[in-house]
Amino acid sequence: MVNVEKLTNKKLAIELKPYCDQNHVKTISWLNSEDIKNTFGLTYHITVEQHDSWLKKNPNYLMWTINYKEVHVGNISLQINNRHHSANLQIYIGDNRFRGKRIGYHTMLLLLNELFTKSEINRIELCTLTDNKIAIALYKKIGFTFEGTHRQVIFKNNKYFDQYYWSILAEDWHDIRN
Repeated sequence: MVNVEKLTNKKLAIELKPYCDQNHVKTISWLNSEDIKNTFGLTYHITVEQHDSWLKKNPNYLMWTINYKEVHVGNISLQINNRHHSANLQIYIGDNRFRGKRIGYHTMLLLLNELFTKSEINRIELCTLTDNKIAIALYKKIGFTFEGTHRQVIFKNNKYFDQYYWSILAEDWHDIRN
């Protein structure tokens, strides 16, 4: 079971807070921006109502706001599979004024350390579009292992796009950190 209420890196002024309804408007504006849509491979416009409904229908989807110096700058989420002690992770810095400041990197370290030291999670997986060089570099730096390519998995603008799949295991995390 994952029970992360709030995480803080006081030195870097990064805090993860549980996502709530008050975060919908900012989140939806980010998800509908062209840069986030292109990064995630989103193919449709999302409304607040759709987002809220989806969150309520998916109790194993956990989401936190990424706050930098008390400003909500992005989100990080996990789709939990309790049976297999695994989770699919997504992260984005939605406010482009805060990109390139290593907030995503430190947020990932904060959450992964919590998950791999204080929960039963054994595996975290995620995917990237093949041309998302920034995300690919981030995941490699953290210690994720490239697992393969899902060919032509996204259809957008009358084209097919591939995705790379990555994972990190609890044992990888402990080996890297020791």
